[in-house]
Amino acid sequence: MSGRKTDEISEYLTAAKLGLDKWDLFLNLGLAYLGRNDRPNALKALQTAVLLGPQHPEAHYNLAIAYDEGNRLREALQEVIVSLRLAPEDPDEENTKGTICAELGNLACARDEWEHLVRAVPGYAPARVNLAILNGSHMSLPSTSSARGGDGLAFAH
Repeated sequence: MSGRKTDEISEYLTAAKLGLDKWDLFLNLGLAYLGRNDRPNALKALQTAVLLGPQHPEAHYNLAIAYDEGNRLREALQEVIVSLRLAPEDPDEENTKGTICAELGNLACARDEWEHLVRAVPGYAPARVNLAILNGSHMSLPSTSSARGGDGLAFAH
């Protein structure tokens, strides 16, 4: 599988060198780098995707995910907010905003996102799970803690 991802990345890089400056090329390149856990190159490619396609929520959302995975939470929150502005009906993006808010220690923001999502999309399980975790925790997360780290809470993405 690793060889396929390497070939995929090589093909994307070749296309970019040939002048194919399309936002979705860089989106796919960034996702391929994320698949290899190559965050620096993933961030560079996803940032390029956002620059070339600022109107595409997928570019902003995936950049938010990459920032989140790199613990760059404020940048992740900014990108997911842009993504939601462009695609307000996407439950995954709204759930991710709640998760990032929780990771930042802003539990009120997280609760608001998940409660809204449960009302808007009753069958969306990740928001229900996250609310149950949050309601069952009976604790506040310090603003520097990660909701997927040493505090023992792991929210669903």
